[in-house]
Amino acid sequence: GITVSQYEEDALTVLYLSDGSPAEGILEAGDEIVAVEGQQVAEAGYQQAVSLVRGTAGTDVRLTVRRRDEIFDATVTRADIVDTGIHGEIYGNIGYVKVSAFNNATPEAFYNTIYDQIDAGVEGLVFDLRGNGGGLLTSVTGMLDFLLPEGDLVSRTDKEGKTTVMYTSGASCIDLPMAVLVNGSTASAAELFACDLQEYGVAVVVGTQTYGKGVM
Repeated sequence: GITVSQYEEDALTVLYLSDGSPAEGILEAGDEIVAVEGQQVAEAGYQQAVSLVRGTAGTDVRLTVRRRDEIFDATVTRADIVDTGIHGEIYGNIGYVKVSAFNNATPEAFYNTIYDQIDAGVEGLVFDLRGNGGGLLTSVTGMLDFLLPEGDLVSRTDKEGKTTVMYTSGASCIDLPMAVLVNGSTASAAELFACDLQEYGVAVVVGTQTYGKGVM
């Protein structure tokens, strides 16, 4: 029920907690997990550390957490959580949507979050794709179709130079100014999301150079 990224070599940084996460009230966004079950993140590496956090629902995991100048141990009971990969907030008149994954449950949660923000009167949207490593092509193209006017979304050019359009967008779209936040861990489907919004001229991309995944 938590989404993490690795900004520092020695820690997993908590980006946000999913609704219903068993870590609610124990962890908070910005916390840095420096050890899992006594094993240092710096030694284990990202993948192994995340694997240690995961486990069977109902079992406990012991985390060593750095929060600003404080370091403490916390025990969290694991649970089965369906993470849509979407977390929304409203700051003033701006809608903020963190997109951490593109899975089967992501598009519907994305649509509902934006509809709620539009109903609340937002005048612009910020999509945060920092740390998003990608996911399902059908998921990201469904979300792009929701945002963008009619046109091509994804095309493939083979070694003979033949180009095939794989996904297109319908005429309906969201008519608000947009921005996309990216970093070096923004990859694959997340890069496609940022690229299409930029190339349609509806969003500015802000951040650092993305991962550059070129695997078809």
